[in-house]
Amino acid sequence: MSQLVSEMEPTPDAPLAGRRIVTTREVPGALDDRLTSLGATVQHLAMIATVDVASNIEVTNAAWVVVTSPNGARRSGPWVESNTTKLAAVGDATARVLATVAGRPVDLVPERASAADLCAVLPAPTSTDERMVVVRGALADDVVVDAARSLGWKVDDAVVYATVLLEPYAGDVVTAATADVVLLASGSAAQAWAEAVARAGVTSPPVIVMGPPTRDVALSFGLEVRGVADPPGVDGLIVATLRAFGRD
Repeated sequence: MSQLVSEMEPTPDAPLAGRRIVTTREVPGALDDRLTSLGATVQHLAMIATVDVASNIEVTNAAWVVVTSPNGARRSGPWVESNTTKLAAVGDATARVLATVAGRPVDLVPERASAADLCAVLPAPTSTDERMVVVRGALADDVVVDAARSLGWKVDDAVVYATVLLEPYAGDVVTAATADVVLLASGSAAQAWAEAVARAGVTSPPVIVMGPPTRDVALSFGLEVRGVADPPGVDGLIVATLRAFGRD
């Protein structure tokens, strides 16, 4: 079921006043709040959901735990209990969740929220038997795991959740398709949205995407990409949205 995040009348000079924007994350959050504060009318239509996956990784004394998404961070508890284990997160949003779960600050966060940038700052092990746990989703690629192994880490690959594509009510999709733009924060959301508009028999408005991987998926499904968040994250999506409407 879609949700109208705000019905407030924006001030006429707000940069996104008069714009209707669809967000597609699992639940509304900071992105929806920021868009509303900028004057947009926001319709939230969840296109994906996450479900737990049981992991058989039982390492409790890893030198590092690396988490590649907020959903992974929420499920990282079994590996972050030891205060001697250092923590790394792919970006600020993931780091905030990880710090809450661990009860302490995150030690390593790259300047840009991407797997490639995280790989670039991963430390090398100090001995040949040091272990690193990588906590991720089932659809995440192997780039972080491969990079850690190439540095010499003994890597425990903890897949802790899977992403499910949703099939929202056709009427909500038809309404969403009349918006000015749709924001897609993952390749899974891009696929689910493209399939939803096809089932409903409507044409998607232009989309703004989280980063190059999501852009590539969106293009492969024939969606018109109006903007790409750079850097990936809520701030990047906001900037890309403002730029798409000539308000950067």
